[in-house]
Amino acid sequence: YLRSEKLDRALHYLILAGQKAARDYANLQARMHYEEAANLLPKVVHTGEQTQQVQEGLGDVLVFTGEYAKARQFYQNALETITTEEVNDRDHRYSSLHRKIATTYERQGDFDRSLTHLAEACRSLEVSPISAPVEKANIFNEIGWIHFLRGNFEEAKNFLAAGLNLVETSRQYDVIASIH
Repeated sequence: YLRSEKLDRALHYLILAGQKAARDYANLQARMHYEEAANLLPKVVHTGEQTQQVQEGLGDVLVFTGEYAKARQFYQNALETITTEEVNDRDHRYSSLHRKIATTYERQGDFDRSLTHLAEACRSLEVSPISAPVEKANIFNEIGWIHFLRGNFEEAKNFLAAGLNLVETSRQYDVIASIH
């Protein structure tokens, strides 16, 4: 599709290829697909969701490869594309992106900025009409981890227990294991 007039289809399949490569931990390939998709965005009619997928996908790959400052910029770009029309999952996306930004700061040792973004992630879920216990458990897990790293063990325990309480009866085994 890249060599045809159907660049919108090329964008669609580049995003899918990037997602698949990222799931398979083929980071170089995922990055190449997402970068090609990012180059196509100004050339084709696309949706806000496609822009978000490209920006967030690039951010995810860069976090995995340790390029935290670059990843943070892509996450910020994705945040800017969230529109008020996306009522169904706007707050969840907003929360998830702030949690991912927090991770970039945490990995660089900037715990205060990380906690600021995690607090913003929590606030967005509080105003959401949709319950998101898994996302909230992930946030509490991150906050607990930061308190643990700082030596605030009682506070860490409280956040981790609150997060576990949200998901312990669910099938979110990855989140449960991470909290434990």
